Amino acid sequence: MDKLDWFIAEIVRIRRCVQVYIELFTGKEPIDILTNVSSEVFAIVQRSMHDEILISVARLYEGKKNLSQLNLVSPHENILTDDLNKLREETRTLLDKIDIKDYRIKVAHNINDTDKIIKHNIDSETLILLLDTSLRLIIGLKAELKQEQNVSIPVMINEKYEGKGKALISMLSKI
Repeated sequence: MDKLDWFIAEIVRIRRCVQVYIELFTGKEPIDILTNVSSEVFAIVQRSMHDEILISVARLYEGKKNLSQLNLVSPHENILTDDLNKLREETRTLLDKIDIKDYRIKVAHNINDTDKIIKHNIDSETLILLLDTSLRLIIGLKAELKQEQNVSIPVMINEKYEGKGKALISMLSKI
């Protein structure tokens, strides 16, 4: 799997995690059901999913990392179309909006500075938009590099796991 395919697969994996997280941990009904089944276990699952999603997203966009979007796209600036440049700028704007750098450092390095509350500005809608925009950018870059309209993708990008968390909640509600 080449670097662009790895990035595509990683975006899709994170996108699926976000969708399941939304369905499990947002809304009164799912939270009530999970609390009723085992609040302690699901609190651990929620925190683990939350932090894993944030660390994974941060890894995709940190310029220093070998497989970051910046390092994958920058060497090919000369072939980016206007549409791809717009997608690139849109990802920069969305990334600035969610502002996860300090939070990622706190989680990744286990920093517990009680004098400073470290937060992020992620909301589900913005995060999904960021991931979907990056996906379009990288697929477009891959098409430009191969000089083809249709390129192979290493994963099913349209399978977003919608309904998977809801199905679990439905099964748990019957317990």
